[in-house]
Amino acid sequence: MRALCALMEREMAPKKIGWYEGFNGRDSLFGFVSYAEEIPVAFFEVMPSLLSPYSIPKSLSTALISCIYNSHDSTYDYRSELIQLSVEECRKRGFGSVEALSGKKSSFSNGLASFFLQNGFEDLETVDSSVIMFSGRDDIDLLIRNL
Repeated sequence: MRALCALMEREMAPKKIGWYEGFNGRDSLFGFVSYAEEIPVAFFEVMPSLLSPYSIPKSLSTALISCIYNSHDSTYDYRSELIQLSVEECRKRGFGSVEALSGKKSSFSNGLASFFLQNGFEDLETVDSSVIMFSGRDDIDLLIRNL
């Protein structure tokens, strides 16, 4: 499970695993995995925003979707279901909102911003503009869903 999010680059997997192990079994990082025919096809990773490595506003009452992995096959696009599970779990854990970083044109880092807007999120602010991605220049937005 822990390396699923780092599948895009083999050299990033050890860094991701090291980062994950730094949580030392604390119950602050959680996620959900969807399977199709016993193969993981989608994954959500969520953490308190206070633990985020990103330069975003941080709060005790805010969770951050830190990673989404999804199959390239649209047949197995379970992100909307996983986002609902994540929102429910955040609510159970006492968070008042969930945030995500997302590109307007590129899928960094958690998919397109339009996906989050379709799933009840609002665009909070542009945290970085004119980021150069493989797909060209893009703005990275912070989106929020109040619980």
